[in-house]
Amino acid sequence: LGVCAAALLAGLIVLWIFRPGSVAESSTLARRLVGLWIAQCILLTGTAAWRLWLYVEAYSLSRWRLATFLWLAIVALGLGLLVERIRGRRTHEWLVARFVVAGLAALAACTVLDLDGFIARYNVAHCREAGSDAAPVDLDYLRSLGESAIPALRTFAATSGDPVVAARANAIAAELTDDLERTLEDWRAWTIRRALLTRDVAAPAQSGH
Repeated sequence: LGVCAAALLAGLIVLWIFRPGSVAESSTLARRLVGLWIAQCILLTGTAAWRLWLYVEAYSLSRWRLATFLWLAIVALGLGLLVERIRGRRTHEWLVARFVVAGLAALAACTVLDLDGFIARYNVAHCREAGSDAAPVDLDYLRSLGESAIPALRTFAATSGDPVVAARANAIAAELTDDLERTLEDWRAWTIRRALLTRDVAAPAQSGH
């Protein structure tokens, strides 16, 4: 929250100080002072991202942590646009338009990309069972991610050295697969992402015949 507040304050300062017709618009000192303020915000954003990365390395990835990474990336982009606004003497309209486009692009990417699947794969690849120093994989959390976690659960079950844990991972994967099949019985639930997921889920079974 502190990072977001600082970035928002920096944006408001730029919009107010460098408003059309203001003296600061042509003042080198004002540009340098605001530039120092933005540099402080960039440093704060970087340290927040670094601390979050250390936390993820220790306790795995989650939806909220991934969302925080994405938000910090948007904040960093916004600060970069502020720097260009000051350096290049751009207009407020230029700044707002590019920030809106960046926000819409990020929103569109989040609706297309399978973020839950990415989280599941990351946690399986970086869990303690995989040889890292992170926390053990949380199978209940993987279940909460839904159908997107099926491939990661199968990978974990195939590579786990604990037969009991592997059996539980397989059971959760089978449960989610049944849910996916029931969902796809309604043609209105069909999506490209689910179609690709169904193909990936069916591939191991087909190769086993």
